[in-house]
Amino acid sequence: NRADWTNLDGVMNVTNDMMNRWRSPEDPGNGLVPGTRSNSTELYRLANSTWVENGNFFTIKNIALGYTFRQNLLKYVKSARIYASVQQVAVFTHYSGMNPEANSTKDNITGIYGQDLSTFPIPRTFMIGANFSF
Repeated sequence: NRADWTNLDGVMNVTNDMMNRWRSPEDPGNGLVPGTRSNSTELYRLANSTWVENGNFFTIKNIALGYTFRQNLLKYVKSARIYASVQQVAVFTHYSGMNPEANSTKDNITGIYGQDLSTFPIPRTFMIGANFSF
């Protein structure tokens, strides 16, 4: 994603820190972002260390709660159970992308593991249900 988000010569949106690019000796920006030259392919297009970030994360994947009612609670019901669960409860990370578990190469072991090419975030899913036996 950083290849696109930091491409000053491209037609895509860029990150806010690109506003601090070098413009002139009098306006050097933040000193981290180079200036741009129209139709240049050398600035921020080749892989560089600014694209690498810490991918550490801690996630709570699944919480499930259920309750089984005691037998013979209701006249025509042999057993009853209600339950609720949440998947992808929380993700704690400083990763700037949408998914710290990014792997655009899927299970291809010859590809570059951990490359994030706008992978989708894992959705948070809520589920409730009941089981009855008559």
